[in-house]
Amino acid sequence: MKSPLWLEDAPRWASEAWRDLKAYLAQFPEEHWEVWTDWYEARLEGRPIDWDLQRKRVMIPYEEDLWDQGPTVVNARIKQIIAEHSSPPRPEDFPQDSRVPSFVTDGESIDVIDVDDSPAPDLIHIDREATQVHAAARRAVQKMKDRFSRSNDSEILGAAATAQEALDALGATIQDISPSLTVLQFNFLELALETDERRRTPRNPRDKRHPPLPTEELADLEAAVRALRLLVRRDDFMRASDDIAHGRHIAEAPPQPLEDFLQKGRQADFITERAAAIARNS
Repeated sequence: MKSPLWLEDAPRWASEAWRDLKAYLAQFPEEHWEVWTDWYEARLEGRPIDWDLQRKRVMIPYEEDLWDQGPTVVNARIKQIIAEHSSPPRPEDFPQDSRVPSFVTDGESIDVIDVDDSPAPDLIHIDREATQVHAAARRAVQKMKDRFSRSNDSEILGAAATAQEALDALGATIQDISPSLTVLQFNFLELALETDERRRTPRNPRDKRHPPLPTEELADLEAAVRALRLLVRRDDFMRASDDIAHGRHIAEAPPQPLEDFLQKGRQADFITERAAAIARNS
């Protein structure tokens, strides 16, 4: 996530296609396509990802029918979200609840502005078993990482690296956890497990190119996924993030801005009809 999109120089065709599409979208300034072109260029350059901002972008409520109002409305909302996220919050922006601590940040550090000994209201801090669940998840992921790290298989070593990133996201204690990154690495490990399941009953020739995991490695991966799932599903925020990652509670029809983007890409000969069909069904 911190590397440029192209590990070497981008192919000429890709650079030219992106230049042409960006110029084409710039013809519609009222639609604010810069919120997407800036995002894509940040990925091209490998700039750090602000996960909190990404969460705010993808969690724009569908209940408001905003996604049906076209790119002018949706992109304007995203532009507003970016501006609000970039502005340092003020103490008066936070609801003052005497039961919990309140915080303010200047972008560099966090200061406590109203301290109370009562627990924070989110489930993961008031659930008395949460600390034990967190510790169990760390043990399961650590065991998986240790076993996978002893392999000479590059794909298994890649899964070991994912396990290490999951440990980093979990933190040493539950107070150190990074919820968004924990969900992200949990989803990656789930994907590794799903890939292994396909290889055990291959229907696609691609699934036969790599053997399934050995029995002990599979058992450790399953244990790590189960433990992380138990932790993720205990917390409201992480559960909601996981639901979004799996497409749960999301409207079946593709968002209108996606359709507009695909149509403009087709008009500019940047996107093929086959690619557009894949995007609509993904």
